[in-house]
Amino acid sequence: MHNVNGYVSRKDLFYVDPKSIVVVNGFNPRTDFSGEEELMNSIINVGVLEPLEVRKTKDNTLELVDGERRLRATLKAIAAGNNIESVPVCLVPQKTNEIDLLIRALTRNTGKPLTPVEEANSFKKLTGWGWKVEKIASFVGRSVPYIYKRLELCAASPELEQAINNKEITITEAQIIINKTDGKIEDQKEEIKKVKEKKEDKKEEKKDSKDEKKKEKKINLNPTLVASDLTTAEGADRKYSAILGLGRYRDWK
Repeated sequence: MHNVNGYVSRKDLFYVDPKSIVVVNGFNPRTDFSGEEELMNSIINVGVLEPLEVRKTKDNTLELVDGERRLRATLKAIAAGNNIESVPVCLVPQKTNEIDLLIRALTRNTGKPLTPVEEANSFKKLTGWGWKVEKIASFVGRSVPYIYKRLELCAASPELEQAINNKEITITEAQIIINKTDGKIEDQKEEIKKVKEKKEDKKEEKKDSKDEKKKEKKINLNPTLVASDLTTAEGADRKYSAILGLGRYRDWK
Protein backbone atom coordinates (compact mmCIF):
# COMPACT_ATOMS: atom_id res chain seq x y z
CA MET A 1 0.00 0.00 0.00
CA HIS A 2 1.04 3.57 -0.56
CA ASN A 3 -0.35 7.06 -0.07
CA VAL A 4 -1.86 9.03 -2.97
CA ASN A 5 -3.07 12.58 -2.31
CA GLY A 6 -3.80 11.73 1.30
CA TYR A 7 -5.63 8.46 0.53
CA VAL A 8 -4.23 5.02 1.25
CA SER A 9 -4.25 3.08 -2.01
CA ARG A 10 -3.58 -0.37 -3.44
CA LYS A 11 -3.26 -0.46 -7.22
CA ASP A 12 -6.51 1.04 -8.57
CA LEU A 13 -8.28 1.05 -5.19
CA PHE A 14 -8.25 3.65 -2.45
CA TYR A 15 -9.12 3.02 1.19
CA VAL A 16 -10.83 5.97 2.83
CA ASP A 17 -12.69 6.80 6.00
CA PRO A 18 -16.37 6.12 5.18
CA LYS A 19 -17.39 9.12 7.29
CA SER A 20 -15.50 11.39 4.85
CA ILE A 21 -17.67 10.40 1.87
CA VAL A 22 -20.40 12.87 0.97
CA VAL A 23 -23.78 11.74 -0.37
CA VAL A 24 -25.31 14.25 -2.80
CA ASN A 25 -29.07 14.36 -2.23
CA GLY A 26 -31.28 13.67 -5.22
CA PHE A 27 -28.56 12.03 -7.29
CA ASN A 28 -28.97 8.35 -6.42
CA PRO A 29 -31.83 6.70 -8.36
CA ARG A 30 -32.36 4.38 -5.37
CA THR A 31 -34.92 5.40 -2.77
CA ASP A 32 -35.64 1.99 -1.25
CA PHE A 33 -32.90 1.05 1.22
CA SER A 34 -34.62 -1.92 2.84
CA GLY A 35 -32.39 -4.83 3.81
CA GLU A 36 -29.75 -2.63 5.41
CA GLU A 37 -29.68 -4.75 8.56
CA GLU A 38 -28.60 -7.89 6.67
CA LEU A 39 -26.03 -5.93 4.68
CA MET A 40 -24.70 -4.33 7.88
CA ASN A 41 -24.20 -7.76 9.48
CA SER A 42 -22.34 -8.94 6.38
CA ILE A 43 -20.07 -5.89 6.45
CA ILE A 44 -19.35 -6.41 10.16
CA ASN A 45 -18.31 -10.00 9.43
CA VAL A 46 -16.41 -9.71 6.14
CA GLY A 47 -16.13 -5.99 5.39
CA VAL A 48 -17.14 -4.11 2.24
CA LEU A 49 -16.25 -6.46 -0.60
CA GLU A 50 -17.45 -4.40 -3.56
CA PRO A 51 -15.67 -1.02 -3.78
CA LEU A 52 -17.77 2.14 -3.66
CA GLU A 53 -17.41 4.58 -6.53
CA VAL A 54 -16.62 8.22 -5.74
CA ARG A 55 -15.46 11.34 -7.53
CA LYS A 56 -13.18 14.00 -6.09
CA THR A 57 -14.33 17.60 -6.29
CA LYS A 58 -12.09 20.64 -6.73
CA ASP A 59 -11.89 21.08 -2.96
CA ASN A 60 -10.87 17.40 -2.56
CA THR A 61 -14.26 16.34 -1.19
CA LEU A 62 -15.22 12.76 -2.07
CA GLU A 63 -18.75 12.56 -3.51
CA LEU A 64 -20.45 9.18 -3.70
CA VAL A 65 -21.28 7.97 -7.20
CA ASP A 66 -22.32 4.38 -6.56
CA GLY A 67 -22.78 2.25 -3.43
CA GLU A 68 -25.06 4.21 -1.10
CA ARG A 69 -26.57 1.06 0.44
CA ARG A 70 -23.08 -0.19 1.32
CA LEU A 71 -22.09 3.20 2.73
CA ARG A 72 -25.29 3.51 4.78
CA ALA A 73 -24.87 -0.01 6.16
CA THR A 74 -21.21 0.73 7.00
CA LEU A 75 -22.08 3.93 8.86
CA LYS A 76 -24.82 2.07 10.68
CA ALA A 77 -22.31 -0.59 11.76
CA ILE A 78 -19.95 2.14 13.03
CA ALA A 79 -22.80 3.77 14.95
CA ALA A 80 -23.47 0.38 16.56
CA GLY A 81 -19.92 0.36 17.97
CA ASN A 82 -17.98 -1.52 15.30
CA ASN A 83 -14.52 -0.25 14.38
CA ILE A 84 -14.44 0.26 10.61
CA GLU A 85 -11.68 2.70 9.75
CA SER A 86 -11.79 2.51 5.97
CA VAL A 87 -13.68 1.16 2.98
CA PRO A 88 -12.48 0.45 -0.57
CA VAL A 89 -13.39 3.01 -3.22
CA CYS A 90 -12.69 3.59 -6.90
CA LEU A 91 -12.33 7.09 -8.29
CA VAL A 92 -14.30 8.07 -11.40
CA PRO A 93 -13.12 10.97 -13.60
CA GLN A 94 -13.75 14.42 -12.12
CA LYS A 95 -15.42 15.70 -15.27
CA THR A 96 -18.05 12.94 -15.34
CA ASN A 97 -21.44 14.63 -15.80
CA GLU A 98 -24.76 13.81 -14.16
CA ILE A 99 -26.02 11.82 -17.16
CA ASP A 100 -22.91 9.63 -17.13
CA LEU A 101 -23.28 9.08 -13.40
CA LEU A 102 -26.94 8.06 -13.72
CA ILE A 103 -26.13 5.64 -16.53
CA ARG A 104 -23.37 4.15 -14.38
CA ALA A 105 -25.83 3.71 -11.53
CA LEU A 106 -28.32 1.99 -13.85
CA THR A 107 -25.86 -0.32 -15.59
CA ARG A 108 -23.22 -1.04 -12.95
CA ASN A 109 -25.51 -1.84 -10.03
CA THR A 110 -24.07 -4.96 -8.38
CA GLY A 111 -26.17 -4.98 -5.23
CA LYS A 112 -29.90 -4.95 -4.65
CA PRO A 113 -31.75 -4.37 -7.95
CA LEU A 114 -33.55 -1.07 -8.41
CA THR A 115 -37.31 -1.25 -7.93
CA PRO A 116 -39.53 -0.77 -11.01
CA VAL A 117 -40.49 2.73 -9.82
CA GLU A 118 -36.82 3.67 -9.23
CA GLU A 119 -36.05 2.56 -12.79
CA ALA A 120 -39.04 4.51 -14.07
CA ASN A 121 -37.92 7.75 -12.41
CA SER A 122 -34.39 7.27 -13.73
CA PHE A 123 -35.65 6.79 -17.29
CA LYS A 124 -37.84 9.86 -16.89
CA LYS A 125 -34.76 11.89 -15.91
CA LEU A 126 -33.00 10.75 -19.05
CA THR A 127 -35.96 11.70 -21.26
CA GLY A 128 -35.96 15.09 -19.53
CA TRP A 129 -32.35 15.50 -20.61
CA GLY A 130 -33.37 14.87 -24.22
CA TRP A 131 -32.70 11.16 -24.49
CA LYS A 132 -34.93 9.16 -26.84
CA VAL A 133 -36.48 5.95 -25.53
CA GLU A 134 -34.55 3.95 -28.12
CA LYS A 135 -31.25 5.38 -26.85
CA ILE A 136 -32.14 4.61 -23.23
CA ALA A 137 -33.04 1.04 -24.18
CA SER A 138 -29.72 0.62 -25.99
CA PHE A 139 -27.63 1.97 -23.09
CA VAL A 140 -29.33 0.00 -20.30
CA GLY A 141 -29.70 -3.22 -22.31
CA ARG A 142 -33.52 -3.32 -22.29
CA SER A 143 -36.17 -3.41 -25.00
CA VAL A 144 -38.03 -0.30 -26.11
CA PRO A 145 -41.42 -1.65 -24.83
CA TYR A 146 -39.77 -2.29 -21.45
CA ILE A 147 -38.74 1.38 -21.19
CA TYR A 148 -42.20 2.61 -22.21
CA LYS A 149 -43.89 0.36 -19.64
CA ARG A 150 -41.57 1.59 -16.91
CA LEU A 151 -42.22 5.22 -17.84
CA GLU A 152 -45.95 4.63 -17.30
CA LEU A 153 -45.16 3.97 -13.64
CA CYS A 154 -44.05 7.59 -13.19
CA ALA A 155 -47.74 8.44 -12.76
CA ALA A 156 -48.06 6.06 -9.80
CA SER A 157 -49.21 7.50 -6.49
CA PRO A 158 -47.10 6.93 -3.34
CA GLU A 159 -49.60 4.27 -2.25
CA LEU A 160 -49.32 2.49 -5.58
CA GLU A 161 -45.51 2.70 -5.48
CA GLN A 162 -45.54 1.09 -2.03
CA ALA A 163 -47.92 -1.64 -3.19
CA ILE A 164 -45.61 -2.40 -6.14
CA ASN A 165 -42.52 -2.49 -3.92
CA ASN A 166 -44.30 -4.78 -1.44
CA LYS A 167 -45.34 -7.04 -4.35
CA GLU A 168 -49.00 -6.57 -3.42
CA ILE A 169 -49.68 -5.22 -6.92
CA THR A 170 -48.02 -6.51 -10.09
CA ILE A 171 -46.51 -4.20 -12.70
CA THR A 172 -49.31 -5.11 -15.13
CA GLU A 173 -51.98 -4.38 -12.51
CA ALA A 174 -50.30 -1.07 -11.70
CA GLN A 175 -50.29 -0.05 -15.36
CA ILE A 176 -53.99 -0.90 -15.65
CA ILE A 177 -54.74 1.19 -12.55
CA ILE A 178 -52.75 4.17 -13.87
CA ASN A 179 -54.44 4.05 -17.28
CA LYS A 180 -57.88 3.55 -15.76
CA THR A 181 -57.54 6.48 -13.35
CA ASP A 182 -55.66 8.79 -15.70
CA GLY A 183 -53.04 9.27 -12.95
CA LYS A 184 -55.53 10.64 -10.37
CA ILE A 185 -54.19 9.75 -6.91
CA GLU A 186 -57.53 9.49 -5.10
CA ASP A 187 -58.94 7.22 -7.81
CA GLN A 188 -55.79 5.08 -7.63
CA LYS A 189 -56.39 4.50 -3.91
CA GLU A 190 -59.84 3.10 -4.66
CA GLU A 191 -58.56 0.88 -7.48
CA ILE A 192 -55.71 -0.45 -5.30
CA LYS A 193 -58.28 -1.36 -2.66
CA LYS A 194 -60.41 -3.19 -5.23
CA VAL A 195 -57.45 -5.18 -6.58
CA LYS A 196 -56.34 -6.18 -3.08
CA GLU A 197 -59.88 -7.20 -2.08
CA LYS A 198 -60.22 -9.27 -5.25
CA LYS A 199 -56.96 -11.04 -4.49
CA GLU A 200 -58.07 -11.75 -0.92
CA ASP A 201 -61.35 -13.20 -2.21
CA LYS A 202 -59.43 -15.49 -4.55
CA LYS A 203 -57.20 -16.61 -1.69
CA GLU A 204 -60.27 -17.44 0.41
CA GLU A 205 -61.87 -19.34 -2.48
CA LYS A 206 -58.66 -21.30 -3.02
CA LYS A 207 -58.42 -22.06 0.69
CA ASP A 208 -62.07 -23.19 0.84
CA SER A 209 -61.50 -25.40 -2.20
CA LYS A 210 -58.47 -27.04 -0.59
CA ASP A 211 -60.36 -27.58 2.66
CA GLU A 212 -63.24 -29.19 0.77
CA LYS A 213 -60.89 -31.54 -1.08
CA LYS A 214 -59.22 -32.53 2.19
CA LYS A 215 -62.65 -33.18 3.72
CA GLU A 216 -63.73 -35.35 0.79
CA LYS A 217 -60.45 -37.26 0.89
CA LYS A 218 -60.92 -37.89 4.60
CA ILE A 219 -64.45 -39.19 3.99
CA ASN A 220 -63.22 -41.52 1.25
CA LEU A 221 -60.50 -42.92 3.49
CA ASN A 222 -62.78 -43.20 6.55
CA PRO A 223 -66.20 -44.39 5.32
CA THR A 224 -67.30 -45.37 8.84
CA LEU A 225 -67.33 -41.63 9.82
CA VAL A 226 -70.47 -41.10 7.73
CA ALA A 227 -71.96 -44.59 7.79
CA SER A 228 -74.13 -43.79 10.80
CA ASP A 229 -76.83 -42.21 8.63
CA LEU A 230 -76.97 -45.23 6.28
CA THR A 231 -78.47 -48.67 6.74
CA THR A 232 -76.12 -51.37 7.95
CA ALA A 233 -75.92 -52.86 4.47
CA GLU A 234 -75.21 -49.47 2.87
CA GLY A 235 -72.56 -48.71 5.48
CA ALA A 236 -70.86 -52.02 4.77
CA ASP A 237 -71.01 -51.43 1.02
CA ARG A 238 -69.49 -47.98 1.47
CA LYS A 239 -66.70 -49.31 3.67
CA TYR A 240 -65.76 -52.03 1.21
CA SER A 241 -66.01 -49.66 -1.76
CA ALA A 242 -63.42 -47.37 -0.12
CA ILE A 243 -61.13 -50.29 0.64
CA LEU A 244 -61.37 -51.46 -2.98
CA GLY A 245 -60.75 -47.93 -4.25
CA LEU A 246 -64.17 -47.57 -5.82
CA GLY A 247 -64.81 -44.14 -4.31
CA ARG A 248 -67.78 -42.92 -2.31
CA TYR A 249 -70.92 -45.04 -2.06
CA ARG A 250 -73.06 -42.47 -3.83
CA ASP A 251 -70.68 -42.47 -6.80
CA TRP A 252 -71.11 -46.13 -7.69
CA LYS A 253 -74.33 -47.34 -6.12
